[in-house]
Amino acid sequence: MMKDNPLIHILIAAALIAGVWKWYDSGLEPPEQPILLVAYNDLTDEEESLIQLTPKDSEVEITVVDEAIKKVIDSGYTKKLLYKVTFRHTETQSAGNLVLYVDMNKEAVVGRGFDEKSGAYLK
Repeated sequence: MMKDNPLIHILIAAALIAGVWKWYDSGLEPPEQPILLVAYNDLTDEEESLIQLTPKDSEVEITVVDEAIKKVIDSGYTKKLLYKVTFRHTETQSAGNLVLYVDMNKEAVVGRGFDEKSGAYLK
């Protein structure tokens, strides 16, 4: 009978092992969080209350770390580029749109402030 044939069991086990090895060797990692989600999850309650529409209306761009940005990001951030997430429609009379800066690894917010329209920054 085919059920009792050890060769069938060996072939099935080999196929399973090969499939698992191929997946492991492919370098697949858990999917990373979108940049917008990293920024949104780091908002304070006060910052979140500024978002009156959907956060999906935000703008994400790669920007160069200049002197103005260095003033509002972690001093230990040494890369020359980062993601700038601008939450649109969050401006107030005294401040422009809320901006969060996310590291290039897309793992952490390294700074926050308001866009250059107002010149005001969060502390």
